[in-house]
Amino acid sequence: MSKNSQCTVSTKAFVKASADTEEPSADPTETPAATREPSSEPVETSIPTVEPIETPIPTVEPEPTETPIPTLEPEPTETPAVPIERPGKVSNIKICYGKNNSRLVITWKEAKNAEKYLIYRQMNNKAFRYVGTTKNCRFDDKRIKANKKYRYKIVSYQSEAINKENSKLSRWFSTKTIVNTKHQRYSYSEMSRDIHQLKAAYGDRVHYQVIGKSVDGRNLYDVIIGNPNAKKTLLVVSNLHAREYMTAQLCMAQIEYYLKNYYRSISGTVPVNVFEQIAVHYVPMANPDGVTISQYGIRAIHKASLRKTLRKMPGANRHRLWKANARGVDLNRNYPVSYRARYQKRGSEGYTGTHAASEPETKAILSLLRKIRKTSKLKGVVNYNAMGSIAFGGCSKRGNVRKVTAAMYRRAVALTRYGSSAGYNAGKPSIGNFREYVVYKKKIPSITLEIGVRGCPLPSSQFPSVWRRNYRLVLEEAKLLRSK
Repeated sequence: MSKNSQCTVSTKAFVKASADTEEPSADPTETPAATREPSSEPVETSIPTVEPIETPIPTVEPEPTETPIPTLEPEPTETPAVPIERPGKVSNIKICYGKNNSRLVITWKEAKNAEKYLIYRQMNNKAFRYVGTTKNCRFDDKRIKANKKYRYKIVSYQSEAINKENSKLSRWFSTKTIVNTKHQRYSYSEMSRDIHQLKAAYGDRVHYQVIGKSVDGRNLYDVIIGNPNAKKTLLVVSNLHAREYMTAQLCMAQIEYYLKNYYRSISGTVPVNVFEQIAVHYVPMANPDGVTISQYGIRAIHKASLRKTLRKMPGANRHRLWKANARGVDLNRNYPVSYRARYQKRGSEGYTGTHAASEPETKAILSLLRKIRKTSKLKGVVNYNAMGSIAFGGCSKRGNVRKVTAAMYRRAVALTRYGSSAGYNAGKPSIGNFREYVVYKKKIPSITLEIGVRGCPLPSSQFPSVWRRNYRLVLEEAKLLRSK
């Protein structure tokens, strides 16, 4: 045998041996592709061994698709991209009395993003103290004392914010009496301030409106106690004559007294039971320019043209005794009843004007009368003047006006103990008088009360006596007219 044939046999034997040793291994991953290249058979048999390697690929690819999207969504809630905002400040804080005057009601406008509100109170400039928490925009402070000053800090709170609190301070609220009756010169500016404070303190118990302007531009106020939509009304007008400004002080004190005791009994009469059925309209200062002249002189008038003219009028050098308005017209002689134009001289008192209702102050009262009568039944009018401690209630015409006027007069005299007006100003003509206009032209029952016992301006020492006689009068007259 040749060497070549021996090599061939040896090679065949080697291949066979190799094949015998490879067959037991069924793991395709351990079979290198290079060992199968010399023979076609291993290549064919190797194809099915490669497929199992490729088939697992689909089982791997679905993994990202099988991962649920919702499992990724909670991440933003666990770590917010934008933190919760700090709560905003409250606004429009209002403080007024509750039904019980030992309680204050604090309200405010809702703060943005607020979860709740923490309330702190300061009394008489002392430290703030925590008094309560609320989720509403209202807090009732039930521990109030008279003659104290209170201020509140309203803290808006949000527990999930980084900056959890934001605070706002209220204005001071005083439980002291608003209308000052201890001094003599009760002015227009003081009255205006008191009207606004009474409205703020007593809320819906009281309303006010401006019914016109004086010659020098001052407001003519109408202050309404009780239900402004009541079907019946009583009108009170005072201070037509400038130097009689204690009448305005009296009316403002009456207003505050009735508001403070709105739900309490005053000698057996509870104001709310009366004023909800018959509203009372007060015009406490019908001649604010004249009051200003009487108290501070002609220099206190705003308009230079008026000052120049006033200084030339009779009585200009005795400003304390001034009765007229800033054009020298006596407003209680300017109404269209028994009227005489240009009667007497323009000046401190007595001049009737160029024509009836020539003055803006008179026009404002007439306009108010018309307005009230359009929306309700004007049952009566009370007019406060000074001085003399006298009551006027006469009526020469028969009928219901005379009957009701007499009833009002009797009640007034019983309360005040004022004397009869018989013989008062005897021999002097009655021209353009307000009460006579109301009774005879408008056929509305009306009385006039002259307060005080000395010459005007009345001294402050007279006020206690005036108050004792008159503090119940308007309430009792309203109670009387409620049933008429």
